[in-house]
Amino acid sequence: MGVRASVSAGGLLCFAGVGLLALGLSKLRAYDSRTDEHARRMRERRAATEGPRADDRAGDDAAPGAGTQDADPAAV
Repeated sequence: MGVRASVSAGGLLCFAGVGLLALGLSKLRAYDSRTDEHARRMRERRAATEGPRADDRAGDDAAPGAGTQDADPAAV
C-alpha cells in the first residue's frame, strides 16, 4: 500500500470514527449520574464501605445555608 492509499484510508477511517462518535453523542449528553441505576448502586456501595468522603465532611462545619443558592443573604 502506497503513501497516497494510506493517507486516503486513514482519512476514511477518521470520518467513520467521527460518525460513530456523533451517533453516540446524544446518549452521552443525556446521561445523568443522579438518575442512572448503575451510578446509584455504585454510590451506595462506596458509602457502605468507605464512610463519609472528605468533601462531605468539610461541609459539616459550614454555617447552615452556606454555599446554597437558596440561602437568604439577609438571614446570614
